[in-house]
Amino acid sequence: MLLLGAAPKGKSPDAGVLPFKWDVPPIVAEVDIPGITWSAGVPVKMHAVVVKGRVEDLMRHFVESFSRQGLYVLPPHEVPASPYPSVTGHDPDARISYTVIFQPSSQKGLVTLVLGEANVGAVDARQAQGPDFAPLYPGARSVVRTNVEGLNTVAYVAPASELEVTTFYKESLSKAGFKPEGQNAWRKGNEVIRIQMQRLDGQLNVMLSRSIAPAQPLGIAPDGR
Repeated sequence: MLLLGAAPKGKSPDAGVLPFKWDVPPIVAEVDIPGITWSAGVPVKMHAVVVKGRVEDLMRHFVESFSRQGLYVLPPHEVPASPYPSVTGHDPDARISYTVIFQPSSQKGLVTLVLGEANVGAVDARQAQGPDFAPLYPGARSVVRTNVEGLNTVAYVAPASELEVTTFYKESLSKAGFKPEGQNAWRKGNEVIRIQMQRLDGQLNVMLSRSIAPAQPLGIAPDGR
């Protein structure tokens, strides 16, 4: 598992402080995520694993693991917007943040854990700024932008209902030349924008993703005829 592996409290192992170690339950499968992801201008190394369990139990496990290793566990209102629940532990001396994002699997009893290590001390302001590939809902807050391997995402909290956000993007993306493609997806040429929403703790988290997908071959309808 290739991650940043910084030692807590900014000290080396020979100073009597053990390096941070991911305490992950038995792994069913894992997927390496190559390269560096930029999140709000911060470089993040990510790795994904699949484990057995329930999201609630796994969240509790990582809160206890982070606390036991001396990390400051961020309260929910300090965690960046995401369509999935997450737990973040921060080492203020080493300026490294460790985050686990919990994505329930379609297969019962399995959960995908996206493990991320963010080097908060290496912020690149150019990566944190727009312009965004799609407009943000008016009043959006807690905006987090990421860029990895040609996939761009923008996550934020919207002061609105799901219907209001859906209507907003239906109008704005249509004006920009995009056409609907399936549920909550829009295409213009080979550019595809997807929208995910989830209400957590009374607030609506919105995540937009932009990717480049092959255009449909000429003369072939979506149903294959």
